Amino acid sequence: MKIYVASFNFSPGHLSHLIAWYKLFTLVGYETKLLLDYGYKNLIEKEFDVEYINSKLNDRFEVLKTDVLLIQNPSIKNHSLAKRFKEKGTKIVYIYHEPWDSLKERFKEGVKQAFKSSVAHFFSTKLLSLSDTIIVPSKFALKLYEKRDFKYNSNVSVIPLIFDDETKGFELTPENKIYFSYVGTACKGHGFDEFLNLLLSFDKKELIDLPFKFQISTKTDISDLMNKKIRFLIKEGFLKINQGKPLKNSEINQAYVNSFAVWNLYNRSTQSGVLPKAQMFGTAPIASTIGSFPEFIQDGVNGFLIKDYNFNNLKKTIYSAFENREKLFENCRSNFFQKFYFANYANEMKHIVENMF
Repeated sequence: MKIYVASFNFSPGHLSHLIAWYKLFTLVGYETKLLLDYGYKNLIEKEFDVEYINSKLNDRFEVLKTDVLLIQNPSIKNHSLAKRFKEKGTKIVYIYHEPWDSLKERFKEGVKQAFKSSVAHFFSTKLLSLSDTIIVPSKFALKLYEKRDFKYNSNVSVIPLIFDDETKGFELTPENKIYFSYVGTACKGHGFDEFLNLLLSFDKKELIDLPFKFQISTKTDISDLMNKKIRFLIKEGFLKINQGKPLKNSEINQAYVNSFAVWNLYNRSTQSGVLPKAQMFGTAPIASTIGSFPEFIQDGVNGFLIKDYNFNNLKKTIYSAFENREKLFENCRSNFFQKFYFANYANEMKHIVENMF
């Protein structure tokens, strides 16, 4: 069995998922290759069998043959190339990360992002109809799918966002975790504005007395948001920022290594990729009660669930996460291996793939 794990659209946030799927199919015993946009070239390690392509494929398409094509994200390029592979008899598996909820929910991310997600959903429906199997990442996502998208393809399974254990090579100890961090795209839907408001709510005395610091790690250029108070936090060493460019996986991982807890207080989410990766590194997600967060977080055990942006309560939760980081470290790592580790789903995915033929 030959499988291509593909992303013809550059989306660095999906890199860890792509690698996990590659390793899962390799573990099963399938001949596996990564088929990726050139944008990934500087982010991929040499250990993988990978081919970088442009959206047209040109003469390469004639020699690219596979039994199964796994598509990680929606885009015009992904749909058009999946269609060409389908015409050659290839079976299509689509990892459908964000089933459609409603335009009202999407506006929680802002007007621009709502428009982008609406366009993405249009092409997702094309991929849904084209695919032989759909994978959604949570029970919550499945409910959305059954309500809005089931008409496009009824062959759907639930497998969480999978990862390999990427902690190898890092010095990973609870004692070294000194940051409460925001990791990922800086946007309204992820509550980034509220994260900044939280930082600004600390007065100087509070900051001096804090036993921890703050960190932002994002590909988003947030230079325009750095007001006088934010620049003060940076200058005085209370806040560390890595921003404005696609981050290598090692850079993202280092942010988790240093963090005892991460911001997951999103306004809208089907399943956050930050949650499993944080738990991989023994870092507690502090999350909203929306979406699939309650499926994967046991409040106070392997993370925290917060109902609103009450900063007084949130500060208490952050302090609790810091003070209990040793216990949370063990519980988060345990939950990662139970829920998100790629090898757990090898047999299930083998069954899904072989049932397509």
